[in-house]
Amino acid sequence: MGVKAEILVNNYGISQEFAQNLLDFFNGDVDKVIRIMESSDKDITVLKGKFIASRRNLYGAYVLFYNHQTLSPDYVYVVCTTDMNLSRIRIEDPWEAYIEMLRNYQLASESDPDLASRIEAQILSKDNVSVLTGYFSDRANPDLINLKRFFTNEVNRVIYDANVLVKFVLEDADIFRTRAYLSNTHDGLKVISSNPANLVLMNLKIEPVLSPLGGKDAESLASMEEVYVRVLDEREIVPELVEKLKPADVLSPNIIVGKVLENQLMPASENRRITLLFAPGIFGTFVIGGKVRVQTKAPSQTTQKSFDEGKKASDAPVIFSLNFDAEGNPIASSEENTRSIVSNSSPLTEAKNRPSVSSAIIVGIVGIAVLTLLILVFSFFLY
Repeated sequence: MGVKAEILVNNYGISQEFAQNLLDFFNGDVDKVIRIMESSDKDITVLKGKFIASRRNLYGAYVLFYNHQTLSPDYVYVVCTTDMNLSRIRIEDPWEAYIEMLRNYQLASESDPDLASRIEAQILSKDNVSVLTGYFSDRANPDLINLKRFFTNEVNRVIYDANVLVKFVLEDADIFRTRAYLSNTHDGLKVISSNPANLVLMNLKIEPVLSPLGGKDAESLASMEEVYVRVLDEREIVPELVEKLKPADVLSPNIIVGKVLENQLMPASENRRITLLFAPGIFGTFVIGGKVRVQTKAPSQTTQKSFDEGKKASDAPVIFSLNFDAEGNPIASSEENTRSIVSNSSPLTEAKNRPSVSSAIIVGIVGIAVLTLLILVFSFFLY
């Protein structure tokens, strides 16, 4: 593993293969890769909370990672103690500092690691994973009321104290820092997701380029088929990324081509949810009606004609390119290279060497007449 790939692996917790793919795509520019990584989507919601069980004189704090890429929780970490100072911990602090404070209380003699482990197992039980997914399904507006009720009930199921008071806040985090933390920690309970997803650096905001008179129905787009889309994302790094991804045959800015990764039917609306892959870790998703026609990138075609024996033609490929006007609308254009017919003789020579059809007919008629005359003369002398 090279030094550049090692930097990415150690700092962001990604695999060696993924790090090398990124470096290859960006021509070994590790600074540009790091800028992309730092601009990546914050697909992890970190829930930081604490609780008090007054009857048992118990104080607790917890952290939960919810992954919006896999649509499931990744991790939970709970600390239980009789030290009331834990109730004064600031849940508003950044999640890394918050976890470090929890670890200090866990190592103290007043902590109860067995009870904390039981609460962790209860929170991430098989039935509760789908429940948590439902509460986090609306990423912009998670169900805070039911989340509070959930943690109150689940803690109570373990400690049997009806007087449980729960408080928590949410924080967004990028997947690379949480992955790096999870790969190095032995605290808490980790979840192996049954719904693995591609590691997403960025999920670009895009819309398809429509083609009412051509293109292809959205519902019939096949896997890895190439589709033209318009980038609507306004993040600082995006223009530089678009310039790298833009095909040579596209003149309009913000138009790039992506390969279909998923084409899913949305039963509630009968629309199609289409996910495109642009580069390692760079994705984009749009929703569109199944019968709406979108502009696809057709493979290059080669036109070839056959001629009679003695004549051969060599046709260069007909190159079709797709350009866009200033408003981003597709303009189809074609350019055909000059055709050349290879011949060893000039047209005059070919005309001279070509047999005359009329002369052959005359010679045939004369021959038949002479033969008929000879037969008649021979017959006359016999009789």
